[in-house]
Amino acid sequence: MAKLLDRYGNPIDTALLKTEVATPTLTGVRRVLGAHPTSGLTPQRLAQLLLSAESGYPAAYLDLAEEMEEKYLHYASVLNTRKRAILGLELAVEAAGDTPEEQADAGLAESALPVISAGLYDIMDALGKGYSASEIIWDTSAGQWMPARLEWRDPRWFVFSRLDGRTLRLRDGAMHPITGEEGMGEGLPLPPYKFLVHHASAKSGIPIRGGLARAAAWSFLFANYAVKDWVVFAEVFGQPIRLGKYEDGITDPAQIQILLDALRAIGTDAAAAIPKSMDVSFVAANGKASGDLYENLARYLDDQVSKLVLGYMRTSDNGKSGGGLGSGSAEALTEVRYDILHSDTFQLAATLNRDFVRPLVDLNKGPRKTYPKIVIRFDEQVDLVALADNIVKLRSVNAPIPVKWALDKFGIPEALDGEPTLGSPPSPAGAGWGGAWGVGVQKRGGGGLDTIDTLAASMSGDWRQIVSPMSDPIQAALDASHAAGETAEQFLSRLPPLLQTMDPSALTERLARAAFAARLMGEAGIEI
Repeated sequence: MAKLLDRYGNPIDTALLKTEVATPTLTGVRRVLGAHPTSGLTPQRLAQLLLSAESGYPAAYLDLAEEMEEKYLHYASVLNTRKRAILGLELAVEAAGDTPEEQADAGLAESALPVISAGLYDIMDALGKGYSASEIIWDTSAGQWMPARLEWRDPRWFVFSRLDGRTLRLRDGAMHPITGEEGMGEGLPLPPYKFLVHHASAKSGIPIRGGLARAAAWSFLFANYAVKDWVVFAEVFGQPIRLGKYEDGITDPAQIQILLDALRAIGTDAAAAIPKSMDVSFVAANGKASGDLYENLARYLDDQVSKLVLGYMRTSDNGKSGGGLGSGSAEALTEVRYDILHSDTFQLAATLNRDFVRPLVDLNKGPRKTYPKIVIRFDEQVDLVALADNIVKLRSVNAPIPVKWALDKFGIPEALDGEPTLGSPPSPAGAGWGGAWGVGVQKRGGGGLDTIDTLAASMSGDWRQIVSPMSDPIQAALDASHAAGETAEQFLSRLPPLLQTMDPSALTERLARAAFAARLMGEAGIEI
């Protein structure tokens, strides 16, 4: 086998690949426990954290990003929605060509897909923080290099090269020149073929500024203020004011303190003991006070985070926002906007092919000119109603629409020879499924009416019987009015009471069946 080199021409140390490189330690630069920067967080402190992160000291910012996923529930919810949207997609391998060697390479990559699937959620941790690093634990016990698992490594254990701000390096023991914090130097290079490093960039620029947590941090800060003030407001205005009265002759501070303690106990324990000479009364809080200001601010900030992470305001949480799941738009068909999901899958596939597929093939087969690639497949959800409308419009101008294409779009299998199909001339009433629903049935391929004629024919046979419960009372009133020589205004005054005597159930049922049949025919788009 030729000497292995990575994509930068660096030699591969296969002995180093058999050991775990970035394991946690009780002391040193890879401790599991971190700080809690959200305690007492202010705008000034947040600005300092963000500036330090892009200056090469990201540990405090990464602690913040971690805590945001624990304390900011809306951010955690939408971020997990976006992560899990990737988990539900299909991973597949495409061979580089049709030769036996290329097919064997693809089979090797496909056999390792379960390891990718198991570590996918941790890989997508890069969405919030801008990057993630998973150490590949190689297994050579069977005489070949196979990934046993992917170990997520804390992003605080890494730093970016100060030269380009993009190359990830393992933290070493260098000290911060000002704060004395350890492990914030240039770092050590990552061994080639040992780490799967994913950059999930929400914007152009260096990776540490590309995570969603950086943009959402300000909403997190202000939402904390809003909710805190909202809770204080609820505490003040949610309970009546306890007013204590003591007699004019009482001047002893200890006696007055007894009354104050009793008032406070009433607010928490709903019970207190006071001298008989003292009096307690309750004064209702201002009924006009409202917490809408705090609620609206918190809701606004949540909406901005939804737009940042999912691409729209998430109306599943409230009905006041527009353009989201409750809007009925095409974007509402998925929980993550399609263009964002496309971008996530494109970036992820590039990472997997660079840091997973190529090392796997090189270590087992040697260098290749072309490599198999992992692709991430998903079927875009289509607005079937809009598609059906477009098919009907195209058919009206005789556009050549392939039947198989239309059937595939609606997930409808092709009918077998002689199998009944929808959208044909009506069968006798009550004859089989079609008659029960007012839908005609005929054998596939036979001549027939168009859809509108079919529906009209299926409804016109017994129209008098269906309409008579509504028309007969009007006709009787008209005859009586005519016999009495009444004016048109007098006849019209008779009509409102007649509404109570009309029975529209038969007509309603027939219209519902017709609408159902029309929907099926329109969505199928089959030429009859």
